Amino acid sequence: MQRVQTVLQGGRPDNDILLYWPAADLWEDNSTRGLARMLTVHSVGFLLDQPVGKLAKELDGRGYTFDYISDTQVLSTRVEGGTLVTPGNRYRTIVVPATRRMPVDTLGHLLKFAEGGATVVFSSLSEDVPGFGRLGQRRAGFRRLLDGLDLADREGLRQASVGRGRVIVGNELAALEAVGAAREQFS
Repeated sequence: MQRVQTVLQGGRPDNDILLYWPAADLWEDNSTRGLARMLTVHSVGFLLDQPVGKLAKELDGRGYTFDYISDTQVLSTRVEGGTLVTPGNRYRTIVVPATRRMPVDTLGHLLKFAEGGATVVFSSLSEDVPGFGRLGQRRAGFRRLLDGLDLADREGLRQASVGRGRVIVGNELAALEAVGAAREQFS
């Protein structure tokens, strides 16, 4: 067991895709009663009932492997040669499921990823920012970022060239197919 564990820990992940987990939507979800939302391994409805959980299941069923990424991790990710670099791996694409709320800093970093040559896929563009602090200022920054996207219909998807990369808005599976994302082969 120890040898197997050592070999596995010494390896590198082989996933090409980062899947953004919109925590702000989870915290805003009012479908639970009470003030506490329990996130447990025994009751995973908190994940599976959200658009990110549904998308994760669909990606997995189609053979796409991915790692989740949070807002904090997005802020510590950089782009090198069109590749997204996190502390543990390199990725070609980041996929953002349908989200209602997204921090303006996260959106800004996602667009910087595209400027650096990465591909950023959105199911749909987020509606607003979370929280109420400095709301007008954050909303204005959020709108400026979204308004800067010159999306055009191409190949059944809305796409924009951003710097050396691109932003794609629409069906995630079609977008991943269009960018040639690697899938596991089923035998």
